[in-house]
Amino acid sequence: MKKKLLLYGTFLRLRILMNFQYPTSYWLGFVGQIISYGATFCTIFIAVSSFGSLNGWTADEVLLLYAFELISYAIGAFFCFHPSTGLANNIRSGAFDASLTKPMNPFLFQILNYGQDAAYFSHFTLSLCVMIFALVRIGITPALGNIVAIILFILGASAIQGGFLVLCSVFSFKMVNENPIFTLFFESKNFLKYPISIYGSGLQVLLTFVLPLGFINFYPSQCLLSKESGVFHYQLGIITPLVGVAVFVVAYLLWMWRLRHYNSSGS
Repeated sequence: MKKKLLLYGTFLRLRILMNFQYPTSYWLGFVGQIISYGATFCTIFIAVSSFGSLNGWTADEVLLLYAFELISYAIGAFFCFHPSTGLANNIRSGAFDASLTKPMNPFLFQILNYGQDAAYFSHFTLSLCVMIFALVRIGITPALGNIVAIILFILGASAIQGGFLVLCSVFSFKMVNENPIFTLFFESKNFLKYPISIYGSGLQVLLTFVLPLGFINFYPSQCLLSKESGVFHYQLGIITPLVGVAVFVVAYLLWMWRLRHYNSSGS
């Protein structure tokens, strides 16, 4: 186990150093992402402020929602975006077949070899700053219990984001040219820009029990604020870390199951 952790640390260090090979390009991209997502935060804040509230959610609370979504995506995508979205191309080119010859778990090898994208540091930095800004304005105190809860919520939401990326990549074993499932996933996350309580009860149930995207930001925020909103009680957010583990484990098991039925593209 110790050797595996040391190996992972080596992979992580090398992958991050690769991102800084061209520092000017990296920092320009960093600033560009800050400006792009910063504009989105400002747009949401101004839009909700102009109405006073959105189904009982203030502009600061909606900012908190979006900050939860972006910071969890930054962590989940840091590990899983490139291994997942690049799987079809790796299968088509034959690079995936080569990875199967390595003396380690194929899934872990994909994460170690293609994950750890330092570009997501910009997403993390901005969303963390916005989250702190929103929490201060809302009046959430920096008590130990609140800090621990926020960390657990972020980790659970990150596992959901990463798990769904992995789940989408399962279809790449069949769709070696293009995988439209990723587009469906990213489009479905548009529902998370605002509290899901503004939607009908059927969609709320869908985003809670069928596609548990609501646990990425709505239920953690609702629980943290002790806010009654929507079909379900705010304490449902407590299980966010468990939902995250469940989603990721299911995604991993499906990925490994599909691997056992994998047929090489012949490249």
